[in-house]
Amino acid sequence: MVRLQKEMKSALAIITMSFCVTVGVGQTVTGRSNTGAIQAPGKQAQVKDSATSVWPLRFDLEFTDPSGNGAIEAKERGRLRVIITNASRIAAHGVYVKVSTLSNEAALTYNDSIVVGDIPSETVRYAFFYFTAPQRVPSSTASFRIQVYDATGLEVADSKKLMLETKRSG
Repeated sequence: MVRLQKEMKSALAIITMSFCVTVGVGQTVTGRSNTGAIQAPGKQAQVKDSATSVWPLRFDLEFTDPSGNGAIEAKERGRLRVIITNASRIAAHGVYVKVSTLSNEAALTYNDSIVVGDIPSETVRYAFFYFTAPQRVPSSTASFRIQVYDATGLEVADSKKLMLETKRSG
C-alpha cells in the first residue's frame, strides 16, 4: 500500500512537472503539459506539422482596398482577412488575433484585436480587420505585426508583418 502511494505521488509529480523544450532554431516553449506527453527538461523535441511552422495553428493574410490600386487613400477603408487554419488533431481554445503597430505615419485607424473563439481540429476560421485612412493622408508605408494567441495568452502561430501603402490623394 505504501509503495503504491509513493508510485502514485511520483507519477503525479511527473505529470504536473514544468517543462522547457527546444522546438526550433532559437525558439523555446515553456509551460506545463496537459496532454500527458511529458518531455524531459533539456531534451530536444521533434515537432512536425503539415507546414514548416512549429505552432499548432497557421494563418494567411489577404488585404483588399476599395479602389483596387493596392494603396489606402484618404477616407478609404481597407479590409484585412486573417485566415486561421488548425491542421492539428486537437482543438485550439479561446483563440484571438492581435494587430500591433510597428510604424504608422499615415495615422491609419484599425481594430486592434478580435476574439475568434475555439477552433476545432482540422478547420478554418476567419478574423476581419479594417484599416481606415484619415481625410489627409501622406504617401507612406505603415507596418503592423499580426499575432495569434490562445486563451492562456500563449502565441500559437508564427507572427507576420503586414505592410500597407498609403497614397496622398489629390
